Amino acid sequence: MSDLLHQNPAYRKLRASLIPLVGSSSYWLAEDHLLVVDVLGVLERYRKFQLEDIEHIVIRPNRLRLILGLILGILLVPFLGMAIGFWIAGLTATDGGGEPWIFAAIFVTTIATILFPILAFVLIGGTMCEVRMTTAVQEIRLPGLYRLPKARALVQELQSATQRLTPTTTATTPVP
Repeated sequence: MSDLLHQNPAYRKLRASLIPLVGSSSYWLAEDHLLVVDVLGVLERYRKFQLEDIEHIVIRPNRLRLILGLILGILLVPFLGMAIGFWIAGLTATDGGGEPWIFAAIFVTTIATILFPILAFVLIGGTMCEVRMTTAVQEIRLPGLYRLPKARALVQELQSATQRLTPTTTATTPVP
């Protein structure tokens, strides 16, 4: 369905995010509304919000990056230590008994090789956050916005779109 949105000149893609093995989310801006497309496996959910109905968007930084970084770092350090130890034991075994150590080294090195890029992704991506949007009738968590810089960029684009629609003399609260 997102191919149809790409071809439709009424929509402009603001942001898309891919969560590996989970799904994706994308945000599409039209003249008078925001369309949020959330894909989870084969299920697609479309939510349409009129721009004039959006009251607030709150970005709340959280400590998830710190917590995940600590957990992954605490897991990675012992696996690296074991990998080094097993490689040394396997390669320096003189009685021909190094083969089990080599197999253990390969196994532990594989786990460390998987953990390292995950840790790098968590640490390099920037501060993590949660984004909530409030309308007159509901408050929802916006999917796929987990990093502060990307969330701020989306909110700024929405803010500029709502300022075009909302006269500056009204007392309504624009999107922060």
